[in-house]
Amino acid sequence: MKLRIEPPEWATQLISDLTDMDRDPLPLAGRENEIFEYDLPDDVYFEYGFRHPDGRILGDPSNEQGVV
Repeated sequence: MKLRIEPPEWATQLISDLTDMDRDPLPLAGRENEIFEYDLPDDVYFEYGFRHPDGRILGDPSNEQGVV
């Protein structure tokens, strides 16, 4: 399964099962309009979210499923 993540404009970090949310989130500053693509197994349960500038972690507003 190919997963395509397009961070919202307000996101400061991408947090996922591929990062440690407190120690190694992916910073998004300077990466405006960048799209991240991952090839994942078809039966994967993969979670990701974005850190808001106020520190909250929010889900992807463009992902209707909530999780992949």
